[in-house]
Amino acid sequence: MRIKKITIDNFRSIKHIEINCEPLGIFIGQNNHGKSNIFLALQFFFESSFRVSDDDFFKHADTPNVLSVELQFFDLEEQDKTTFKKYLLPDQTIRILKTAKTAEDKKIESFYNGYINAPQEEWLVPDNASNYTNRDTLTSLPSEFINLLPPTGRLTKSHIEEAQLKYIEAYRDNLSFDVRIETGPFMGAKTFASGILGDFYLIPAVRDISDETKVQATTNFGKLLNNLIKEMSLNNPDFIEIKEKLSRLLSSLNVEGGKRPKELFELEKSLAQELKPWEVSLDIEITPPDIEKLFQLGTSIFVNDGIRTPIEMKGHGIQRSLIFALFKEWAKTIRKMREQTTDIGVKKSRYASQSTFFAIEEPELFLHPQAQRQIMVSLGELSNAPNHQVFLCTHSTWFVDMDLYRSITVVRKPSSEAGTLIAQCTKELFEGGERPDKKNRLKMAYWFNPDRSELFFARKVVLVEGETEKIIFPLLAQRIGCYDENVCIIDCGSKFNIPLYIEVLNAFGIQYFIAYDEDPMSDELIEKNKKGLLDEKEKSKFEAQQRCFAENKNIETLVSSPDKTWMLTPDFEKVFGISRSASDNKGKPLAAIEKINNVFDISSALEKNIRKMYELTL
Repeated sequence: MRIKKITIDNFRSIKHIEINCEPLGIFIGQNNHGKSNIFLALQFFFESSFRVSDDDFFKHADTPNVLSVELQFFDLEEQDKTTFKKYLLPDQTIRILKTAKTAEDKKIESFYNGYINAPQEEWLVPDNASNYTNRDTLTSLPSEFINLLPPTGRLTKSHIEEAQLKYIEAYRDNLSFDVRIETGPFMGAKTFASGILGDFYLIPAVRDISDETKVQATTNFGKLLNNLIKEMSLNNPDFIEIKEKLSRLLSSLNVEGGKRPKELFELEKSLAQELKPWEVSLDIEITPPDIEKLFQLGTSIFVNDGIRTPIEMKGHGIQRSLIFALFKEWAKTIRKMREQTTDIGVKKSRYASQSTFFAIEEPELFLHPQAQRQIMVSLGELSNAPNHQVFLCTHSTWFVDMDLYRSITVVRKPSSEAGTLIAQCTKELFEGGERPDKKNRLKMAYWFNPDRSELFFARKVVLVEGETEKIIFPLLAQRIGCYDENVCIIDCGSKFNIPLYIEVLNAFGIQYFIAYDEDPMSDELIEKNKKGLLDEKEKSKFEAQQRCFAENKNIETLVSSPDKTWMLTPDFEKVFGISRSASDNKGKPLAAIEKINNVFDISSALEKNIRKMYELTL
């Protein structure tokens, strides 16, 4: 199963957010805006042992001292439907809420509750079963229900619950149901194993490789090694023989073994002499250690990149890659162990989900661009595997594919009082008959220039037609004194691609400004067209001008305010006084730079538009 929706209330910097989830979730936002808190909220949900402190409560909450995280799961396997049968809702999802609150004695308690599809008749709700264990309370209930109970003897809660299930199955078509949260604890118990809802792995941005590669029960390397030792103890004849020989050797050194070294005997004798006033005897017994302990004492990871050294002496890039590898390998081992458990016939009614969830902070750390691409491909493949889901937060454009816009969540925190907010696009951006063409054009634009994904990281985006504008406008802003690094200029490749980016920016609520050429039609061609005097070459040119001019209207329609646009009339070259010959000889970007670097008068109209371009609103 996978997570369909995350709802977080009053957790750290988060007042209330609802996140729709894809198999791969990409979280983007500035530092200290709450991305890590979303991942910690997931950790709070999945780990029943998570210790909540006062600092975990949102400081500006309407309901203080209460926080909660609710997950809705979908894509359930048959085993999940069996395990969580009570909580299976009509849409084939399950919803589970974990709450933490501060009690009157200042202690913080955490508990789980599930949502159930309960009949509107209160006497059929499982949570109310204990209200009907007295036969006097049954007189007002239907005889069909009473006949499902034992005719004599004391009624128990389980009797009522069993009768409720049978009655609901028999008369389902005549009943009305409501989805409501249960009043009792999830799965009927106050506590349960963390893994019952799947395995959750949080990989923080900063993690010491020496801590992760220690052979301890809490590290993934330790878990992998201990599991390997257990397998070897059962299946490897050489390992079994070594273990038995070691046990016999050490046992023989004891009194019963008969092969005690002289030195050990002398030590016992000396200690016994010191304790003579106590009238006691003394002997030293040697217990064969668990073989696992020997591995803990002498096991480490070496990496050979031409020079064989411990992993701690290698670069941070390969260290972080090893951490990813250990998490993935342990997840595979967990699945294998569960499959083996199922094969030998373990009772399946309460079997843990085989789902695996990863939350990875800044996977790009210490990796060069090519390695970042490789990691992104690997994480994408992992998220597409059955029962897997990957969430990552990043500051790298290499982890943002504009074709996967449904997977992107933009995280913002406008103020401490408002808390962390998110923006997503869950609808189909490009609708209608041109939808496939628009999606392909956006995808091609990204592949030609992955830096265009930078728009998701900016506080404001300026859309321009080409690379010349992208170069010149920042130079002018610096000269005027209004340049801001938080404003990102995106070269859309052509005027016809600008509407694609507008739709993306509108969907995610990102501030933007657009500068584009008017590209007016030729008066001469207009007149000749009226008279029907256009030759084939002129006709083709006239139609191209028509399409280009008509695109202005399309841009105006998509933009919510005229203050967000600047139409350069008639075009960039004329506004900046760049001759056609200079553009042809030097190329448009170089010709424009030379023009700006020489004596260039910035008009009041030009300055006004450059300032609007770099103006940020809250």
